Amino acid sequence: AKGVTPIKGKGRLAGPGRVAVGDAVYQAKSIIAAVGAQWVRPAFPGADLEGVVNSSQFLEEGKIPARSLILGAGPWAMELAQFLGACGSQVVVAARERGILPDFDPEIGQRLRSALKGDPLTVLNSCQVVSMAKDKDGLSAVLSVKGKEETRRFDRAIYFDRRPALADLGLDTVGLRDLAVDEHLATKAPGIWAVGDAVGTEPFLSHRSSVMGIIAAENALGAKRTFDPNSVPRVAYTNPQAASVGLSEEQAEEAGYEVLAGTAAIAASPMAMIQGVSGGVVKVVGEKKYGGLLGVHIMAPFATEIIGAGALAIQMEATLEDLARCALPHPTIAESLSDAAREALGWAIYIP
Repeated sequence: AKGVTPIKGKGRLAGPGRVAVGDAVYQAKSIIAAVGAQWVRPAFPGADLEGVVNSSQFLEEGKIPARSLILGAGPWAMELAQFLGACGSQVVVAARERGILPDFDPEIGQRLRSALKGDPLTVLNSCQVVSMAKDKDGLSAVLSVKGKEETRRFDRAIYFDRRPALADLGLDTVGLRDLAVDEHLATKAPGIWAVGDAVGTEPFLSHRSSVMGIIAAENALGAKRTFDPNSVPRVAYTNPQAASVGLSEEQAEEAGYEVLAGTAAIAASPMAMIQGVSGGVVKVVGEKKYGGLLGVHIMAPFATEIIGAGALAIQMEATLEDLARCALPHPTIAESLSDAAREALGWAIYIP
């Protein structure tokens, strides 16, 4: 935004309207904190051992381990797990939750789990690492799987947890303990906004941070824009791809909506038939009272491209009827969006 000046170097708050970078102090009417996040080591005994690395460290090593333990089952974790399996590594995914892709609609996670059954990787649900030890044969991990302990050996354990990089930021000089923000991305300290991973709410996504940065910059210059986290899509570059935006069916029910949900299996899509793909789905979630669209969830080829239409629809407060009557091109995977909306409304055309 015109009038917003980025400061190069690691800055720290030096009081209301003041930012220090090295010996230089900058005075400003408005400050936007975009300090990002930092890696967080797991808390189990042995997490500090050589061979327990975050995904960035692992990629810098440039080697494929023979045996890999993936800590977590989010998008980054599943992407790397599938990649390592394709490269010949024996991969175990330690999923803390009962399924994979915990921030997605559960149906998407279940379908992706089924699609991965032929891949050379093992997913352990409700799994916690009890401890880790190192010997000449690599890392010895004690895992608790659904309450039962077992020991497995690995060459690398890879973690993905991050938290806001607030150390030495000087939050106490302006009376803050964190960078939590309101809908305008303003913190509790007057004149200070925060964006991206720094605010501490997941998912940590670059496109989410970019949208927040624009809104915060405009508000710092006097506007009153609001940020809607429900319109930010979540994506997994797995094979097949998965993407989600808005509320899942369960989240909508918990929010008190009378839910209308519709699915379109892409096996009925001519484009899917052309590509020889049959295991995907497009799902829409809406509410009955006004017919509003609440969520779009996809597991299919090009899901990360198609979800943009769902994000725009939710941002524009579209209805299920709008989506059902949209003239989407044929043959495409994307036309299943309309099929799913029609199914939710009870007048499916191409769904048996």
